[in-house]
Amino acid sequence: EGKDLMAKISSRDSQVNARIVYWGIEGAGKTTNLRAAYTKLRPDHRGELRVVPTRLDPSIGYEVLPIALGDIAGVRTQIELIAVPGPLEQAPTRKQLLDQVDGIVFVVDSQRERIDANIASFEELRQALRAWVKGLGIETFVGSSGRVFPKDMKSAPLLRAWLRRLRQAGVRFHVRHRWRGWDAQGALQFESPEGNQTVRA
Repeated sequence: EGKDLMAKISSRDSQVNARIVYWGIEGAGKTTNLRAAYTKLRPDHRGELRVVPTRLDPSIGYEVLPIALGDIAGVRTQIELIAVPGPLEQAPTRKQLLDQVDGIVFVVDSQRERIDANIASFEELRQALRAWVKGLGIETFVGSSGRVFPKDMKSAPLLRAWLRRLRQAGVRFHVRHRWRGWDAQGALQFESPEGNQTVRA
């Protein structure tokens, strides 16, 4: 599911295609978030907000909003926002949409009577993320507090495995940079050891 949406990084073509998944129960407001983002984006940055039918049940779909930000530091940057399908029987689809995910937004339904459903959705996400960590070669366990820990109780091996995968995919890291906001023309501003830098999208 969502193979055409998978995050891809090409150092040869100086291009990044990233995926951000909106996760939550049915009716929590995932699609509302995507529609709000659509209205806030510049027309030349936003694509068509479309519904993609799921393989399990074509009558049920998930929403996708493609965003083209142009060149950022010489890298053509595109992002796709995805609102996962909420029905319980779509759990396999949700798990597949997490493949190669770059970011997750957990959307909560604030109605009191839906607290249990929110908790169940969060637990499903937690288990899916544990499976993702296992894919990096790191075993985890759930502590008495409900939090997830690496079995060896060290976070450094997980971080190194993640960074190794990102570097293999062509990601470039700019350390010791501090974002200072935007200038009057909308360009990104950073402080760095080499001085102030401006990056235009």
